[in-house]
Amino acid sequence: MYLRLSIINPILLMPTTAGAKGFGGNLYGSIVDMTTPLPFIEGDEVGVSVQLVVMLSRVHSCAQFEAGNVTLPEGELECLADLQTASPNLPEPDLYFYHSNHLGSSSWITDASGAVNQHLQYLPPDSYRDGEDYIYQRNSSWAVPYTFSGKEKDSETGYSYFGVRYYDSDLSIWLSVDPLADKYPSTSPFMYTLGNPVMYIDPWGMNANPIFDESGDLLGTDSEGWKGEAIVMKKDDFKQGMDHSDAEKKGTYLSKYGKGIKITDESWDKVVKNGGKRMDTYVTNNSDQTVYYKPEGEKDGVDQNPGYSTKEAYPIAPNTDLYAMVDGVKTRKTGKNKVHKVPTGYSVTIHKDGTADIDWWPDNVPGPYGEVDAPDENWYNLRDCFNKKKINNSPKKYPGVGLPPR
Repeated sequence: MYLRLSIINPILLMPTTAGAKGFGGNLYGSIVDMTTPLPFIEGDEVGVSVQLVVMLSRVHSCAQFEAGNVTLPEGELECLADLQTASPNLPEPDLYFYHSNHLGSSSWITDASGAVNQHLQYLPPDSYRDGEDYIYQRNSSWAVPYTFSGKEKDSETGYSYFGVRYYDSDLSIWLSVDPLADKYPSTSPFMYTLGNPVMYIDPWGMNANPIFDESGDLLGTDSEGWKGEAIVMKKDDFKQGMDHSDAEKKGTYLSKYGKGIKITDESWDKVVKNGGKRMDTYVTNNSDQTVYYKPEGEKDGVDQNPGYSTKEAYPIAPNTDLYAMVDGVKTRKTGKNKVHKVPTGYSVTIHKDGTADIDWWPDNVPGPYGEVDAPDENWYNLRDCFNKKKINNSPKKYPGVGLPPR
């Protein structure tokens, strides 16, 4: 690899006296007229790195010039000696990797060798201090500034900057009004993620939406652009740049869309490339069979599946995904009188053979999750969803089986 860099050196201006003019330090450390052309630094990676260190040293020493009452920087440049003796082939030592949770918040920070540098956990939403540090451990003087939701936290104020607004994790509120507050008149303009930070994120401090059709094809965006939760609507109802309120009326947020949908990696890549964020699925049906789910219902005062009854079972088509929260699922591999109960906020993968696994849930953890007996009568429709006799003979008793609302 051959590199050629055009270097603009720091300029030193003399005090205004008779005959004074502008001066600058060039690559070779001499005081020259500002109009003198500066040379290029060129060569391979090693040659360029060496020349850059030389330039830094000479330009800084040149800047020790004093004239009149002008006092310039100290002669010792921090870490310059290390730069002069370092091999350009050594790896960068100050290299850190962020390991985030499902909300994008930093959980573990490791260095270039893979060793843990920092460990963070955050207070839960029911503490009313969403995003405040609960566990903060580190083994060096350096601390990661990108913590809750992956946003930079100001060390002096403790506020997290989201690009549009600042967030106060002590109070769990934004410090200014949502720029799109007129689009959500029923929600406080200071509330973070509709009061549900376990399930939702707000990467910019405002909401906006890419739009997909019912087949999972990316149609475009509404008037608010790419950033925010996706919307699903009929293709005939879509118009590029349509008003956001109109998109809300004609479509359904992907997290509330109760049918299976297949959005390709290419479509999500385009969303991410334009500044949006890929959403996680709650059910990934990799099988060639229809599976059924029981909606989660209301959590923290927010209906996670509006229009869907928590007493019914709804289908997920083969090889499609569900982005809405679920309370449980059932496949043809599930025991006759059993259901798969899912912990709140967890996702499920249906494998090609029809078996179901709760993602990131250890099999040896005791508790009422995984394949269990139907907990109560609210689960009976899910339990019996593959019982054709009941489905065919009692459509009124089992209205939710195979009949999702429009």
